[in-house]
Amino acid sequence: MSADKPSPGGSSPSGTAHQVERWTGRVLRAGVLGSAFVLCIGICMALLRPRDPAGIASSMDLASLAARLASGSLDARTILFIGLVILMVTPIVRVVTAVAGFAAERDWRFVIVSGLVFILLAGEIIYSLHIPG
Repeated sequence: MSADKPSPGGSSPSGTAHQVERWTGRVLRAGVLGSAFVLCIGICMALLRPRDPAGIASSMDLASLAARLASGSLDARTILFIGLVILMVTPIVRVVTAVAGFAAERDWRFVIVSGLVFILLAGEIIYSLHIPG
């Protein structure tokens, strides 16, 4: 395929054909590295100030995380939970980036596929938040 012609499916010429892949790669890299950085800070805090080892392992939900952040309480447990949330949100942001990128390139087939993946992820999250227990 020459550099002057668009690829099948309506994508842009080859000079920008890999923009979506670059942006999704950057999103994944930033999410993983950001999460690792925050988790390392949380682990260091836990090792430097070991108050209640059982407290770090206990569960936390998003409502209690928001309350802790609003109160300015940044203990090791809260920092570790923030790192895990960043790690869990990274694939969702990657899919949103793919939808936006493919839409910008007018590659509608991949917009639909990426959109369906996003709908599945959103449905899974909604379902998991409503499970009793």
